[in-house]
Amino acid sequence: MAKISDKKFEKIMDSVEWSEARLQKPREERIKAIREFVGMHYQDAGADRRVVVPFIKLSVGIFLRMLAAKAPRAMVSTKNIARTPVAKDFELALNEIPEEIDLQCTLRRAVLEALFSFAVVKVGLYTTGECYGRNVGDSFVDVVPLDDLVIDMQARVLDQLTYIGNQYWMEYENVKKLDGYDDRVVKPDEYLPISEYGQERAEAVSMPGPAVSYKDKVKVCDLWLPSDMVMITYAVTAKKVLKVRKWKKNQPDPYIIMGFDSVPGNLLPIPPVAVWYDLHILANRLFRKLGSQADGQKNVLGFDGGNDEAVVEFKGAQDGDGIQYTGQPPQLLQTPGPDQMTLNMFMICKDLYSFFGGNLESLGGLAPVADTLGQDKLISQASSAQIRDMADAVVDFSRKIFKALAYYEWNHPTKRRRLEKPIKGTDIVVPVEWSLHERYGSLEDFNFDINVYSMQDDSPSAQLQKLGIIMQNYILPLMPAIEQAGGTLDVQKLLQQVAYLSHSDWLAEIVKFVDKSQQEQAGAGGSAETPAGPPPVRRQERISYNGGPTASGQSKIMQQLMAGGGSSNPQQK
Repeated sequence: MAKISDKKFEKIMDSVEWSEARLQKPREERIKAIREFVGMHYQDAGADRRVVVPFIKLSVGIFLRMLAAKAPRAMVSTKNIARTPVAKDFELALNEIPEEIDLQCTLRRAVLEALFSFAVVKVGLYTTGECYGRNVGDSFVDVVPLDDLVIDMQARVLDQLTYIGNQYWMEYENVKKLDGYDDRVVKPDEYLPISEYGQERAEAVSMPGPAVSYKDKVKVCDLWLPSDMVMITYAVTAKKVLKVRKWKKNQPDPYIIMGFDSVPGNLLPIPPVAVWYDLHILANRLFRKLGSQADGQKNVLGFDGGNDEAVVEFKGAQDGDGIQYTGQPPQLLQTPGPDQMTLNMFMICKDLYSFFGGNLESLGGLAPVADTLGQDKLISQASSAQIRDMADAVVDFSRKIFKALAYYEWNHPTKRRRLEKPIKGTDIVVPVEWSLHERYGSLEDFNFDINVYSMQDDSPSAQLQKLGIIMQNYILPLMPAIEQAGGTLDVQKLLQQVAYLSHSDWLAEIVKFVDKSQQEQAGAGGSAETPAGPPPVRRQERISYNGGPTASGQSKIMQQLMAGGGSSNPQQK
C-alpha cells in the first residue's frame, strides 16, 4: 500500500476543517430551500409555515423533466479501420452499463442536486463489498450530496483543486480488515443528522434525531489528491488513515462536477433555486396574507333595539315567513376581504417568478403564452434557448461519466459479457463474447461520445406528439409534391400507428377500410347511364388560435375582477 506521512496528513486535516467552515453557508441555504421544496406536510422538520403556492417544487419538476429525461447511449468510433469491429462491440458493452447501475436515476439525482447547489458524482469500481451492497468489481456512479462533500474551498477553479472527497458509512467489521485499522482509536460512530462540525445535514428534514443502526458503522472519508495521484481513506472521527491507493497514470479522476452558473472568481456556482428562493418566499407570504383576509371576511346583521326574543325569531325565520319585530330594522355589517393591492403584488411575484425561471408556463406546457399557435411556438423555442446552456452542461457531464466507465470496462481483468450484435439490414442477431481477450489495441485507439438525442423522452406520448408535428409541418404541406412524385399517404398505416402510440385499440372500430377489390367491383356494377360528376371542391382554412387566454391575460383578468371591473378582450372572457 502507498504511504502518506503523518505531518502531511495533519496539514490536510487542517485544510479540510477550514474548507468545511466555508461550506457552512451553502449547506444552510440548500437545506432552507429543501424545506420549502417539501413543504410542511412532508415530515416533522419540513417547512415551518404553509407553502401554499409551491413555486420551487413546480420549477424544479419542470427543469428535471427537461434536463434528465433519460440516460444517454454511448457512441464509440475509431480512425483505425482494423479496430472498427472492436469499437462496435465496445459500444454494445458500454450501453449495457446504464441499466446495470441505474444510471438514469443517478443522473436525475445529480441534476436535482445541481438545481439546489451543484452536482458531484463518484465513478469507479468497487474493490470491496462493503459499500452500498454492490459486488466486487462492479462499476458505480454515485451522487455525492453537498453534506458529504469534502472540497478544497481555497481553489478558485476546479482545475486548481488540491483535494476533493466524500464521506460515507462503512460497517465496522469491514473497517477492521483495512490496513491502517487501530482498535485503540477507531470506534463505531453514532449516526446523527449533523456533521462532526455541528452543521445540520439535509436528512434532518426527515430525521431530526439520531438513528438506530442495526450494525455498528464507522464514518469514513475518501479523499482524492490529484497532484499526488492517490486516494486516502481515513476514519473521520478518529482522523486515522485506513488505506492509501495509488492511481494509475491514465486512470480518470474519481470525481466529476457539474454546475449551471459560474460565479467570477469563485469556486462554487450559483444554483437556480437560489435565484428563485426569495420570490418563492415573498409570493407565499403574500398568498398566506390573502388567505387570512379571505378567512376574516364576514357578513353579519347588526340589531339596534328590540329584545332577544325578537332577534332569535328573526334569525330563525324562513324566506317568506311573517314575524313580529320591534325596534330598528337590522343593518348588514361587512368586513373587507382580500386586499386588491396585495393581490396585485402577488400576481407580480407570480409573473416575475415565471420570468426568472425562463418562462415556466411555456417550458412546462402549463398554459398558452400567446394569442396564436405560431406565436406560442416561437416563445416556447425562445424559452428553451434560455436553458440550452444547462442542457449542454448535463451533456458534458454525462460524456465525462461515460469516458470514465469506458476506462473501467476496458481495463477490467475478469469482466465477461455475452453481447447480441445485430446484422445491419436484417433481423439477425449474432451472439458475441466480450472479455479481455477480445479487446484488441489500446483505449487511446477509440473516441467516446454520447448520443444527445437518446437523452430525450421517447415515451409513446412523446412519439405521438412528434408524429403530429411531422404530419403538420412536413407531410401535409408537401402532399402535392409527394403525389406529383408518385407517392401516397397510407392513411390506414398512419391510424394504426396512432392507435398503437395512444393505446387506443378502439380506433379500429371507429374507422373502417373497405378492400380495394370490393370497391372496384362496386364501381363496375354501377349504371353506365349515370355519368360521374366532378369531384366535390373542398376548401380548407386553418386558423392558428390556441383557444385559451394567455398566462399574462389571466393575471390581468383576475386583477380586474378583484377591482370590480371587466375584461376588455372578448377572447379572454
